[in-house]
Amino acid sequence: MRLDFWQARLARLLLSALLAAPTLALAAGQELKLSLKRDFAGTELKAEVDFRREAGHLFRRHYDVGVRIPLSAWAKGLSLGLNYRMVYTPADHGGWNLEKRPHMQLQKTFDTAAAAWFPELRWGLRSRHEFRFRQQKEDSQRNRVRLKIQSKRTFYKVRPFVANEYYYDFRKDELSRIKAELGVSFSKVYGLKPSLSYKYTSTYKQGEWQPYSALALKLAF
Repeated sequence: MRLDFWQARLARLLLSALLAAPTLALAAGQELKLSLKRDFAGTELKAEVDFRREAGHLFRRHYDVGVRIPLSAWAKGLSLGLNYRMVYTPADHGGWNLEKRPHMQLQKTFDTAAAAWFPELRWGLRSRHEFRFRQQKEDSQRNRVRLKIQSKRTFYKVRPFVANEYYYDFRKDELSRIKAELGVSFSKVYGLKPSLSYKYTSTYKQGEWQPYSALALKLAF
């Protein structure tokens, strides 16, 4: 049978496992993200939905729309992103609290050639500034800086990647979260490009760092 048939089956199996498994040995949570991107006159239009659960319960969901505008006239691989996100988290007495989160970001991508045992790599450096308008909490602002490194070479039809992100809370004037991610992205199959990753996040709350881990599946259309 053709390879793309087996890749499609693998993507379906990954999705089924993520939705069905109440917990995983290395990850307490499960995350599913659906992402849609379309190009319009050189500008990328984006939309995504994200669902996250832990111990069998949905604890977060968000909906996001935005645009990515290339700034190649200033620098190769530079782009500006403008997004509006609505984040829902469970309220104390039932229902959901809403956080309105408009944000903007600058991202620079560049490639490096293979050297020694390092393959050809794609680097992405992103700085995102978020405005957080929240129910039941004070409004705040936050900056997130992420470095992502992905292999441009495929290994058994997948491309491994790693990422590290730091969150700085301006209201608290402190580093509030650190996130590391390790995963693989699959080749595109029938217009669908899946990726699977393990995320480890440490959030500073009540004077201590609290860990969270998750297996995340992203399906990009």
